[in-house]
Formats: sequence, C-alpha cells, structure tokens
Amino acid sequence: MQRIAYGELKGYLRIQGIETSLRSSKLLTIQELVRRLDANSVISNFALGKYRNALIVNATRTVVRAKKIKESSHHAFVDCLNEAIETIWTVKALTCLVSNTRLIKYEGDNILHEQMLLEIWDGLMEPEKLSGIYTRQWQIIGFQGMHPETDFRGAGLLSLECFHYLVMTYRDQSKQLLSHSQHPQYDYPLACVLIDMTFFCYQLLSDGKANTHFYNRCTAFRALNRELYEDLQDWQIDMRNIFYDFVAAVLIEFDQFWITSHPRDILDYGKVKKDFHEHVFERLSQPDCFFHVKYQQI
Repeated sequence: MQRIAYGELKGYLRIQGIETSLRSSKLLTIQELVRRLDANSVISNFALGKYRNALIVNATRTVVRAKKIKESSHHAFVDCLNEAIETIWTVKALTCLVSNTRLIKYEGDNILHEQMLLEIWDGLMEPEKLSGIYTRQWQIIGFQGMHPETDFRGAGLLSLECFHYLVMTYRDQSKQLLSHSQHPQYDYPLACVLIDMTFFCYQLLSDGKANTHFYNRCTAFRALNRELYEDLQDWQIDMRNIFYDFVAAVLIEFDQFWITSHPRDILDYGKVKKDFHEHVFERLSQPDCFFHVKYQQI
C-alpha cells in the first residue's frame, strides 16, 4: 500500500490501488474496517461532518496500526490514505444517494416537481410561454407527448433534477444543445436523450466504470466534505450536483458525437448510442479520464 501511495500520482490510479489493497487484505481488522465503512456510506453517515471525519481518521489509524507503519515517519502516506478513504466511501455514498433519487417517481401533482419543469421551459424557451401544463409545446424541447410525466419513468426524479441542473447551471450550453437538437438534418429529442444519458451515467456510477472520473475528482469531494452543513438535504443536493455535472458533460459529448456521426435520421439513434457507449467506455478506461463541461459550436 505504501508503494502505491508513494508511487502513483494523485487521482484514480492511487485511489483505486489503495482500494484494491484494502478490499483484498487478509487482515481481519482491515476486512472489518471495510465492512464498517461500506455500511456507514449506505446509511448516509458520510453526510454528517463530525461523524464522517471521525470515521476517516479512525479508518486511517486502523490501517496504519494493522500494517505496523510508523505514522510519525510517514506523514505523506497518512495524507494519501486519508484522501483515498474519504474519496472511495464518499463516491459510494454518492452512488446510494443517486440510486435512491432515481427510485423517486415524478409526480404531476407535486408542486416542487412542476416548478422545476416550468423553470426548465423558461430557461430554454423564454420569452415563449406555455399555453398550459398539458400541451404539445413540450415536444419543442424533446419530450414525446402532451406532458413530460411519462418520459420521466425511466430515471424518475433523478432525470428531472438533472435536466433542471443543466438548464439552471449551464444556460448557454443548454440553449446550444436545444439549437443542435433542432438541426434540420440531425435533429433529436433533447429531453428524451438527456433522460437516456442520465440512466446511462447512473449505470456507469453504479457498476464502478465511472470511478476513473469520480476518483479524479477527489479534490471536489474533499472540498465539499469540508463544508459545515446544518441540513442533510443541502449536503445531498451538492453531492447530486457532482453527478449532474458528469451527466451534463456526457450529454454535451453525445451531442457532438451525434452530429459528427451524420445519422440519416432519428432511427439511427440506437446504433449511434451504442457507438457512443463504446467511446465513453474507452475514455473511462484511461486512468486520467475526467469529463468536464465544455462546448464547441458545430
């Protein structure tokens, strides 16, 4: 483990190496430590600042003692181990949080859900106003029917929040996406594709394929964890936003990929999506992979 900490650069390779070492350890104390950290990340104890910090400090001390490492002589190793433990189990907590959000259904009679939906419309289409909540105008931004409720079934509240985050946080990029989605030759339903990409990114997070991206964002997780949250919901919002940033970056990359693939029409979506998935898998296989929001006009 010391070889990994000292030999690998900050980010995915170091953190993944330490995680592999911890999870494959034959020492009973470390095996028990891993089980305890897994359990605490699932029940959101990583959201509670003092408790989370105590977990990380105690976990590091447990490993140092089990490995018989002299802490006073290896401050750099302790710092690397702290960073790795914090990142690994914060990402695991994020995975549980995202999964639980996906299971929450969009409810048409929920005022907060409807408010987010209307803000998406205003953010993309202002000054044009909706004629009513049930209208074919929703198809302009890529929904399929008279009301978006049925489109959200695949990823639930997760996709609604993601769409809202994209429009509210990246105004210019979201309007460029809408413009591209209405291309006279390469048009596509923006909202439906975003929902599809949200579910794809959720799968990448859940099965660990996106660990390269998220472990390379260790600085963002540590900065977030230094905030003193008085409300659990505030921490959950900021955590989900890290995931939504990932979805936004992947969606923008798909938009570029779609247009440069020169599809004949929307019937080519399945083939282009499959090729794009392979493209993302290839990117995520690179240890320095990091998706960030950018936009290039085509």
